[in-house]
Amino acid sequence: MPRKLRVSLDSLIPSPRKGPLSEDQKKRAVAIWETFKEVDPSSLEEVLANFERDLDSERELAVWEGMAKEYKEALPRLPTLRQKKAAFMTIIADSFKSHPIVVGPVLN
Repeated sequence: MPRKLRVSLDSLIPSPRKGPLSEDQKKRAVAIWETFKEVDPSSLEEVLANFERDLDSERELAVWEGMAKEYKEALPRLPTLRQKKAAFMTIIADSFKSHPIVVGPVLN
């Protein structure tokens, strides 16, 4: 059974960038950012950097594209910013159920 570990967010450091995104990947990342910019405070630069840090940028882009599709389909039923933010958080939470976060070994 996996061991649970509590860490302070202040102790986390971003992983190094794995390399630049292709032009197609950049366009896709920009489209994802455009979809969520109203409910996610991340800048475009942060979004691009985060995709560059992913072990598999292509897979992560596909996951986020799926989430963006779900969000866009829900938008007509979400008249307020509060509802949009709640939907965004729900979509992210649901994505973790089918795409769990993989972390490296815990070093003591």
